[in-house]
Amino acid sequence: MSEARQRRPGGAGLQQDEARPRPPPPPLAQPRGGGVLPLLGVLAVALLALRLGVRVVKLLKEHSAAAAAAAGGGKGGGLPLQQQPGGQVFTPQQLAAFDGAGGAPMYLSILGDVFDVSSKPEFYAADVQYHHFVAADGSRAFVTGEFDAEPREDVIDLPPEDVSAIVGWRKFYFETYPHKGRLSGLYYSPEGRPTALLSEVEARAEEGERVKARKAEEAKASLVPCGVKYTEAEGGKVWCEGEDLYPRKLLEGGEGAAASWRCICSKGIGWSDSLQIYDGCAPDARECVTSPPVA
Repeated sequence: MSEARQRRPGGAGLQQDEARPRPPPPPLAQPRGGGVLPLLGVLAVALLALRLGVRVVKLLKEHSAAAAAAAGGGKGGGLPLQQQPGGQVFTPQQLAAFDGAGGAPMYLSILGDVFDVSSKPEFYAADVQYHHFVAADGSRAFVTGEFDAEPREDVIDLPPEDVSAIVGWRKFYFETYPHKGRLSGLYYSPEGRPTALLSEVEARAEEGERVKARKAEEAKASLVPCGVKYTEAEGGKVWCEGEDLYPRKLLEGGEGAAASWRCICSKGIGWSDSLQIYDGCAPDARECVTSPPVA
């Protein structure tokens, strides 16, 4: 009997077999083509796909913003002016054709933004004073009232408060009339981009707002309070002492705050919605009854 047939399980022959060195495992599979270059290619493709994805998302956002502005009826859509879709860029010659003659629409421009005012012929038709603004940029006349002169769009030399008023008119048109585009000239380039002068005008308007706020505070601080007295026997009264001073009710608050009245001595006999005459009191009276005596 051979040696191999005499071996038994657990015997020395099995131990010898286990002691023999085993062959090494096969090498790991390499990428086809081998080396690092194919891996770099995969990474480059992934990076390109990521960039394309970011670009697509950006384009979709821009499209959504433009659609939202268009859905707003062309009145600005709630976007800041510099972010709104520009629409058509008009030359002065092209804008001149929109004068309402022969059934044409009526367009006007203010600070280079063009609006369709055809819906209000009672204000802008040829035989109405505001027709001065139609088919041109007459920004300056919004504060100067120069309706008989040639329309002028330059405003930077005006006082800051006047420039602020013109920017306020522009806001009104954005909120009230369809925005049709921009006028190539002082405030927009032939491509419809805002010019440096437009930025200067808007900065001057902000300065005007600060000036108005400061003047309002100064005027408020300089107001002379009325004399006030109340007794059950005589009732209530207010009065002013001093030359050309008259009792007026000054309205304070509003614009989200609770409105209230107080008595101030106004110089001159004028009055307004926010500076009113007391009921039953003559404009030139120096003393006014505010409440009757208690019976």
